[in-house]
Amino acid sequence: MARAAILGTGLIGASVGIALGRAGWQRTGWDPDRSALDKAMRFGAVDIAAEGGAVAVDGADLIVLAGPVAAVVDTLGGL
Repeated sequence: MARAAILGTGLIGASVGIALGRAGWQRTGWDPDRSALDKAMRFGAVDIAAEGGAVAVDGADLIVLAGPVAAVVDTLGGL
């Protein structure tokens, strides 16, 4: 099974996660806002909630960066 890491599980990240799930992907999500990650889990947008971005991307075939543009550089630096 293909594995995707979704960094940023708000509107865009959750939407991508739902689409990937329909296509059979396993989805690991991470968001610095734990409430956004919890909501994505409740809606079935991600299968696994990671405790950090580096944990989420470990072994991923696809990495989706769905956070605010200003935060992407910081997110990448933390991987």
